[in-house]
Amino acid sequence: MHVNYILSICSQRIFLMKRLRDQGLPVKHLNIVFQALIVSHLLYVLPSWGCFLTAELSGKIDAFLRRAHRYVLAANILTISELFDSVAPNFFSKIQPPDHCLHSVLPEEKTSRLALRPRGHQFKLPTCVYRLFKCSFVNHCLFKFV
Repeated sequence: MHVNYILSICSQRIFLMKRLRDQGLPVKHLNIVFQALIVSHLLYVLPSWGCFLTAELSGKIDAFLRRAHRYVLAANILTISELFDSVAPNFFSKIQPPDHCLHSVLPEEKTSRLALRPRGHQFKLPTCVYRLFKCSFVNHCLFKFV
């Protein structure tokens, strides 16, 4: 599974960060390195499989992030749901312009002449039947940011 592979890479990076800590790197700088080496890697892959995480996989990632905090490598305890909630709106807003390469995966825009309440987007909501279709990033964002 991709999550186990990502966690193994991040565990190797934790080992390197512990060596930096043992060499005397200040906690403030360790947090910066943690954000650069580990959190950025998680944020990069999160839009692709973040909606498909099971409770078990989310627990593994959360346990890893708690362990990094316990090793005094991270300034605060992060959770995968917080990270996903921070990255989803930004990524969804970036794919909305028509010149973006992922714009074609969005449904067609809703044309309405009525002045309704402001919405987070102007796309038609798809009919979701299957669980995998419901869990996709685009559908997750379409229904979350209505």
